[in-house]
Amino acid sequence: MKKVFLPLFAGCAFMAPMGIHGQQVEAPTHQIGDYWYFEVSREQGREWNSRIQSGRYGVVMAGDKLRFFQFDNAQKTEVNDKPHLARMVTFVDETGVSYVKFPLDVGVKWDGTYRMMMNTSRPGKANWRHQTLQKGTVQTNVLTFTYHTTPAGSFEVFTIRRRDQIVGGGFNSTYYYSGICKCIVDFVARSSMTGMTKVELIEYGRNPTLLSELK
Repeated sequence: MKKVFLPLFAGCAFMAPMGIHGQQVEAPTHQIGDYWYFEVSREQGREWNSRIQSGRYGVVMAGDKLRFFQFDNAQKTEVNDKPHLARMVTFVDETGVSYVKFPLDVGVKWDGTYRMMMNTSRPGKANWRHQTLQKGTVQTNVLTFTYHTTPAGSFEVFTIRRRDQIVGGGFNSTYYYSGICKCIVDFVARSSMTGMTKVELIEYGRNPTLLSELK
């Protein structure tokens, strides 16, 4: 069983921490049994990141770690760590550059750089695999404070836009952070290389017994 270590944050739990522009919002506190269900959808580009598959997934807080599972009919089957799901809750992925920086406020900007191995394949070419070490640069802007609706409900959110630039292309991401849900509730990334990835919150809450249900 592979697990992901989660940085511990200080701040509010499920209380509403949001405010108008000028009121900084602190990082949330995650507790054992906090869970989030996400719907992942993909549209392929000229290359394909095979680690990200469409489907319904869950993330649950287990101490200072996250556990991931996939819904298979009525079963919850545990899966290996999923960086594209972890970033919805921890706000970082394999790039190491944060998607949400606290304290959070409209108008805040930050930049970053990273190096990472990228594994890609091409649709229709089962034997084509390519691995490269990519250097990336990141620019992130907090644009607005507004309402946003997902299958999990309507929430006050910060709208954030991020641009990842790498050799041969890049990624444009728009996503929405909710302090009520303690996560990114909607995330859309588009790239000419790997297509579109959308991760959307469909349910959240706290259920400490959920850990015992994982297969």
